[in-house]
Amino acid sequence: YFGDVPITLTALPSIGFRFIGWEGLSQQEESVTLYLTQDLNVQALFEEVTADTASVVINEINYHSSDEFNPEDWIELFNSSSEPVDISSWQFKDSNDEHVFEFPQNTILEEGEYLVVCQDTLLFNSAFPEVENYIGNFDFGLSASGEELRIFNLYGLITDLVNYDDENDWPLLPDGNGNTLELADASYNNSLPESWQASVGHGTPGTQNSEGVTEANDELQITNYELNNYPNPFNPVTTISFNI
Repeated sequence: YFGDVPITLTALPSIGFRFIGWEGLSQQEESVTLYLTQDLNVQALFEEVTADTASVVINEINYHSSDEFNPEDWIELFNSSSEPVDISSWQFKDSNDEHVFEFPQNTILEEGEYLVVCQDTLLFNSAFPEVENYIGNFDFGLSASGEELRIFNLYGLITDLVNYDDENDWPLLPDGNGNTLELADASYNNSLPESWQASVGHGTPGTQNSEGVTEANDELQITNYELNNYPNPFNPVTTISFNI
């Protein structure tokens, strides 16, 4: 090293991990500049990003509006950490890497704060005039049949990912009925379909999620059955009758 030449160290976590601090330094920012006067041992520390450690999460999704109420597509982010998170120059993408929305400079999510990212801010404001914490516009739509939504940090690493769907174990009401797809609790793992529910009404953009709607299960449920055969014992054939 040279005493009068600055050395900059930047912690770059791999996908699925986040930087949590430096061992051997008093400074704890992701990028630090040092002027060395003696040998120094420094180690960057990381931890795996899970549902418990991811700080900025996708908390609500409007991917298929109803014909009667159409604010266009939007997602809601939530800062679940106990400190502000600067998401300036972070990126929101769907499953197509060419579909990119970059967060403006000085975009900071305070502790417990929500932020709505809109496809069309004019239509969104017309539908939700009381909501003020929103930004936009992103020039692509969200798939009505489900797709992957991703949030990338300043270093191009994925910090949150939701692969929603409109069938299987996912709530069905958000698919064109006016409801949104929302986390039942912001602390839940948003990669799991059972963590999501259909919102009450048209959702709660910019605020805490609703209590959710209990969706009816249209599948038939077997409540009783009978299975008989005759003759019994039999050899070599039998007749089996059943009722469900």
